[in-house]
Amino acid sequence: MKLGFVVQRYGADIAGGSEAHCRQLAQHLSAHHDITVLTTCARDYVSWENALPEGESFDGRVRVLRFRVARQRQMKPFAQLTDEILEGASRQQEEEWRVKYDGTVAELQLQTQSIEPYKQKLARAENERDEAKLASAESARQVQSLEKKLQEATSFLNDWKNRLAA
Repeated sequence: MKLGFVVQRYGADIAGGSEAHCRQLAQHLSAHHDITVLTTCARDYVSWENALPEGESFDGRVRVLRFRVARQRQMKPFAQLTDEILEGASRQQEEEWRVKYDGTVAELQLQTQSIEPYKQKLARAENERDEAKLASAESARQVQSLEKKLQEATSFLNDWKNRLAA
């Protein structure tokens, strides 16, 4: 089965609860599944600096696709706006914060959306496979039933053949 994980940062040297959990799960499942992780090139969550190379790499059996962070965090304005929000900012200020500082998530969401047609194609293929398995199982049952009837008919004819010969 092909599985994809989306996490803000990924790697053995990346600190963070969700990051560590994602990596552990991806590594564990990679023993039996095809795993791809979609993540950023950032190593830390403070600056969101693109510290890791963009593109494809592997973490053991796990395929990792890294995407560049669209814009790095400007620490002073970020801290000021975050403080305002935590103190009870207006909806407009919250939206401003999201637009300015949630670019990483927005970029990954765009990348994830580009995968959607492939997910749909995979789902259709899996449905067709399941339908074919059901049809194959039904055909096997029909063959078994016909073989049983053939054995009964052969037995019946052999019985009559022996009676006529006697």
